[in-house]
This record gives sequence, structure tokens and C-alpha cells, in this order.
Amino acid sequence: MNKKIIFDFDSTLIKLETLDVLAEISLCNDPQKEDKIKSIELLTNYAMEGKISFSKSLDKRLKLLNPNKEHIKEAIPLLINNLSESIKLNLDFFKDYKESIYVVSGGFKEIIIQVTRTLGILDDNVFANSFIYNKNIVVGIDQNNLMSKD
Repeated sequence: MNKKIIFDFDSTLIKLETLDVLAEISLCNDPQKEDKIKSIELLTNYAMEGKISFSKSLDKRLKLLNPNKEHIKEAIPLLINNLSESIKLNLDFFKDYKESIYVVSGGFKEIIIQVTRTLGILDDNVFANSFIYNKNIVVGIDQNNLMSKD
């Protein structure tokens, strides 16, 4: 197959939104959890409606989440276990055409490739943002990554 097949990640390959899963995990003991989750949803909607830039929305959402490597590690099995039904029904297709399948997402490569590997998709075929860490804590996104741009 010479054609390229491109998928989004959140709510396409998986049934969930990665940032929602990270919010549930990273904010589980935060007394302001519900308010922060509402703010994250609002920022997501603002970006989708063009009211604020994607990069600004993403940066603000990450600051509300304050995720770390343990939160990310905990999220991965939840995402793997929530593949979209149509994806589950076509696992052989993904394995057969793994070199022609690409994932392009505003999400995060560190998370996405852990899920796409279960489908046989090549790591080099995943285009997504990358976290910047200070030790164990996510402090931002790689602004040099083209996926972080508006």
C-alpha cells in the first residue's frame, strides 16, 4: 500500500480525551478538582472555537493539571484499555499496514506512542507534542515542535 492513512488520537483511536484522563489522575486529591476540570474544558472549547490560540490553551491546561511522570504512567493503561470500538474491530488492518498509518495529534507523543505501539504503528509515524520536564514534573511543552504551533 503506497497510500498514507492518517488518524487523530483523542476520541478517534481511543474513546477518551487524554487530558481528561490526566486531569482525573493528577487532580484526584486536589480540593479544587472540579473547578480546574471545568476550566480545562473551557480552555479546550475556547481553542476549538478560535477564541484563544491552541498553544496558549495547551499551556494553561497543563499548568492547571500539573502532571508528572507517574501520572502519565498511570494514564497509559487506561488509554490502551479504551481503544475505539472500530479500532478494536480492525486490529489486523493496523498490523498489516503499520508502515502506512500515521497519527497526527495535538496530544503528547510520550503517551500516544505507548498506545500506538499496541496497534503496531511505528513510533516515527506519530506526530505530536512533547513534554518538557523538570525532574519528574511536566513544566511545559517543546515549543520547537511543529505540533505546538497554532
